[in-house]
Amino acid sequence: VRYLSPNKNNEELIAGWVEREKVTFWDTRSAIEVKPKQQYSLDLGDGQILPLSLDHPLQHDELRFPILKENHNSYTVGVFTTLSLAELATQKRINKITVGVEVMFVIDATRSMQAGIDAVLKATQQIAKRLKRQSIDNGLRAPRFGVVFYRDKATTTPSKRYAYCSEEISMLQVLTGDISAFKSALQSQQACDADKTRPESMYNALIYGAQHAGWEQKNVGIRMIIHVGDAGDHGNGKSASDVVKQFTQNHITVYTAVEVRDLGFTRSVKKITTQLSTANMKFELVKTRPNTIVSKLKETLTKDARELNRQINLIGQNYQGIIHQPGTAASLNFGEVSSSLLALANALINGNEQGIDLGNYKPYQRYWEGTLKKQDGLEEQLLITKMDLEVLVTQLTEMIHLSDNIIKRKQVWNDFLTLITGDSYCVDEDGTSLTAKQCNELSHGIPIQAKFMEYTRKEFANLGPDNMNQVRCEARVLRQMIREVIAEKKVVSTEWADKKNCKFTLQTTADLNGDGYTVAKGTGTTLHPEDSYFYADAAATTEIVWFPADALRVDY
Repeated sequence: VRYLSPNKNNEELIAGWVEREKVTFWDTRSAIEVKPKQQYSLDLGDGQILPLSLDHPLQHDELRFPILKENHNSYTVGVFTTLSLAELATQKRINKITVGVEVMFVIDATRSMQAGIDAVLKATQQIAKRLKRQSIDNGLRAPRFGVVFYRDKATTTPSKRYAYCSEEISMLQVLTGDISAFKSALQSQQACDADKTRPESMYNALIYGAQHAGWEQKNVGIRMIIHVGDAGDHGNGKSASDVVKQFTQNHITVYTAVEVRDLGFTRSVKKITTQLSTANMKFELVKTRPNTIVSKLKETLTKDARELNRQINLIGQNYQGIIHQPGTAASLNFGEVSSSLLALANALINGNEQGIDLGNYKPYQRYWEGTLKKQDGLEEQLLITKMDLEVLVTQLTEMIHLSDNIIKRKQVWNDFLTLITGDSYCVDEDGTSLTAKQCNELSHGIPIQAKFMEYTRKEFANLGPDNMNQVRCEARVLRQMIREVIAEKKVVSTEWADKKNCKFTLQTTADLNGDGYTVAKGTGTTLHPEDSYFYADAAATTEIVWFPADALRVDY
């Protein structure tokens, strides 16, 4: 996908690539414009019908429906649409979403883990207030923290020598934005053992934490589990597959396992992460060090949440955002922060409890191809440059002043055909000469409708005096029509005073779009577009115009 940069060099920038089968190539400059307030039906095939209607006239610089093929009683066209009322309602709800981060600590609380517990407490004391402030500064909801402690099932007699606990799993604090309450919960718990074996109820605790954390409902956010431990799972309860299932059902988005030391911890964690590799979840296993927990929290609560918030905003903006090119002043429209983040954002929006269903929300699906029946209210238009019209005036002037010189006539005819059709020979595959009209239809050229368009090159060169006078008159009328268009006037009719001497008057109007209003350039609105023909396109070297295909018609 190439974009023209907005700097003065107008250089091309590559923003990415699109699969070829997802691209439609147009080889036409003809298009259809439909009338406002009128209902049309686009046949997409397989029994699918797309209703079409315009609330107001198109702006002069808006893309029409390109004609991909003209059939006997229909057109095959490409159509660009806007959001439906249902999609607009969905979009409004998406735009109200504010992303937040919720962190549930699941901690092995046996005696060997006292240092790990202290590290979590120290980490939250160091950055809790700062993270809350950064979240607000980044337009995010304040973070929420919770903690679950786990050991093994109590299977030993209490010892007077060591701290003993009878609880296998302790929910010390459900998720809360009250940092003081969270720290108090951590401080209230002393590391202790429930039995003399090394493995613990790891998987049971992770499932319990995912199920009972108290995740905030009716909001979208990153749900993060930080798992701190040293021993593996005891294998007497739930499995790694059960953990993954609960993570998925509760829309856990980040799982970070912090290994204090490896007493079987890594092996049990990898059974989980192996399955998470096929899920839409970020996960990692890290070795603990003084700033491990601090750095992971900072990364998630700032960068990850900010990027997710940005992606959700892009979804609510029809996937139209701004991405800045490094080292340049250029900015490009782009709707996807990353494919994985887009999938995550969609999953979170679908998974929250606001009832938002993205199944029928496809703002990126704004282009359709189908068949449109020929009927009243369809106007065929041609995209043409102002320069071509000015050159055409010159060519018609040459035709008006044609002499009887056959060589000169052939040269004028060749120049004329090259301009309107791109082909000065106009012959079919067998070498048979075509009329200018036939050649023009094949090449989708400038749709001039006049008697002289029915001649071949040879016939034009050998026209008699009466026919040449008619050619000169038709050329004079066409030249004046084009001059009116260049002056941004619409020709309504041609009034003949004397055809033999080619005396005529063109009736014109400044209401170019036919909406009943004459609106000066630069003062148009959505309901009443400005009456202009020409506009500048970024890729064009001259102004261009959507020109009615039947506007250059001479009824002699």
